[in-house]
Amino acid sequence: MLCAAAVLLALVAPQVPHAPPPGTALLSHVRLHDTASGMQGFARDPVTRDWYFAQVSQGGRHGLSQRNNYERGNLTITRLSPAGKILGFMYARNMDHGESISVQHTSAGKIYMWTGAKAVLNGGTVPGGTRIARFGWRPGKTAWPSSGWVRLFNPHPGTYNNAPSIDWATRTIMTRYHPNGGGTQYGVYRLADFLAGHYTPAAHFVQPSLPSFPPQGFALMPGGTSAAVLSGWKWDSTNQPPGNTYGTVFGGSGTIWQQFWADALSDDPHEPEGIQPGLQAGTICYGLTSQLASGVRVVSVWRHNMTALSCKAMGPAGTMGRGSERRRGSSGMDSRPRPDRPHHRSRPAGHRRMGPRARRRHPHPRGPHGRRGRRR
Repeated sequence: MLCAAAVLLALVAPQVPHAPPPGTALLSHVRLHDTASGMQGFARDPVTRDWYFAQVSQGGRHGLSQRNNYERGNLTITRLSPAGKILGFMYARNMDHGESISVQHTSAGKIYMWTGAKAVLNGGTVPGGTRIARFGWRPGKTAWPSSGWVRLFNPHPGTYNNAPSIDWATRTIMTRYHPNGGGTQYGVYRLADFLAGHYTPAAHFVQPSLPSFPPQGFALMPGGTSAAVLSGWKWDSTNQPPGNTYGTVFGGSGTIWQQFWADALSDDPHEPEGIQPGLQAGTICYGLTSQLASGVRVVSVWRHNMTALSCKAMGPAGTMGRGSERRRGSSGMDSRPRPDRPHHRSRPAGHRRMGPRARRRHPHPRGPHGRRGRRR
């Protein structure tokens, strides 16, 4: 009753910004193998607790410009120790945008990566997978969908934006997909069935409206019955701190939990990328990609406690986002116009802004005013 009253009051009362809950930095300004391209998504090895980060391969890789690597779904995947030291890298070509990846560590000690694969440009915007791929971790090597050591799955024929997320405790896999003419949807399967090519879902979710735009990654939550989505703009002159970054958890009945986040306020530029459940019960982690004054792209990961799932945590007021697709530039950061924002702040030392934004002909909704690793 109190929860319902709080939600009703938040809806009818004037909504003003308030201090978001503090987060804990698990990684801060860590470099990946490619230093000229932003991170898109991440996962953790359930056994070694190493980090794996996916990014669009930077310009010059594979003899292509960064824009061409972006359009073709060419990824660079970097493996880091729990403390953030680079342990290796590999390339995955003609995969997807890399915003949701998973890591499998078998009892025999073999490591597999899971991504979307066989990317197509969704209406000329984001390269989305039309298959799901699993391939072994081979440092320094390049995986193609046609490689003999890459296995492809096709649970949603005729759709795009396919990507996986796996809960290893329940051995459950969730796949995101976007049917032509429909919104973003998710299927949940027993992993054993999925590996056997049996694609009858145990559960099916439709992504609800999000409090900000665009979506920046998703993950299957512990228990295998709900999903988390990260959403929010890159910071720029029209989206000043504290920004509009949100985590939203939803299931078959709709939105379950929601939280506004505002970490690393001194990072500029700054964009939320990737989300994963935390190692500790009741926690969730999300990534931020930023750029130093030297031009080097770096990664940070922040952990937050999740409030009681029976009541949403309200953030600043904002219009619900529309759709689920992103329009990105070749840099790997969003290239759309952002909501108008009157706020201004000086740039912090050691960071610089990205170039000006290209204008689009269509308006966007106004935003708010604004697995494992060592337990830390």
